[in-house]
This record gives sequence, C-alpha cells and structure tokens, in this order.
Amino acid sequence: MNKTMYYVIFGSWNFDALSKITAHIVERETDSSVWIKGRRRAKASNKHQYFDTWREAHEALQENQSNKVASALRRLEQAKERFHKINSLTPED
Repeated sequence: MNKTMYYVIFGSWNFDALSKITAHIVERETDSSVWIKGRRRAKASNKHQYFDTWREAHEALQENQSNKVASALRRLEQAKERFHKINSLTPED
C-alpha cells in the first residue's frame, strides 16, 4: 500500500517549517503510525501530524495558528493591563 499523506509541523523554532504542508509517500499505516522509507513514525504528536488530504492539513494548520494568535492577543492585553497598573502606582501604594 503506497499512498500520499500530508505532513504539518505545529511546533518548531524554524518559522518556514511552520508554514508548510509537505506530501509524503506512506508505505504502511496503522491508527497511530505511518511508515516512510521503511521507518516508523508517529502519526500525530503535539508538534506534528499526518493527514489524509491536503485540505485537512491546511485546516489544521489554520486552526493551530488561529489559536496561537488568540493566545498571543490575550497575553498582550494582560501585559497592557499590568503596564497601566504599574504606571498608575504611587509612593503610597
């Protein structure tokens, strides 16, 4: 069985790797693993995942980045609140 699956990296220091979907020829597949060039790899982890279709991989990549943006915006708002609180401190506080 040879089929194409699509690989996405969710967590990496390499920005280019985070914005790519790469096709891989999978020789064998189970519920939790794929074999590529004779080597077994986990089908999914918290940092990567293989998908059956390019569209599924693209949607997962979009959702992951959307979640990261939302999280960053929340952290930014919290930092702004702390900054304003610090700026409003007086010697009596």
